[in-house]
Amino acid sequence: MLAEELGHYWQTSKTSPDTWLDKAEVLVEGHGGTVLSRGYGKSEGREAYMLAFKLEGQAYKIVAGLGQQAKQGGGSGARSDVAVP
Repeated sequence: MLAEELGHYWQTSKTSPDTWLDKAEVLVEGHGGTVLSRGYGKSEGREAYMLAFKLEGQAYKIVAGLGQQAKQGGGSGARSDVAVP
């Protein structure tokens, strides 16, 4: 399976990143995969979300940073503008 076949989960959205991570987990597990970890990190003013999973024996890690609009909004209040699954 190719990442492109998982659907349009990495587009800018006003939905909470946690909601998209939850949806991505359900999708991965629905295709027989296993979610290994998910996370959020912030360093030097930059923020990102991560989802690591295993599908058909292959390990994957997807990391998405905040979109430009979210960076301009600043802080965790801008989290809903991040481009995530």
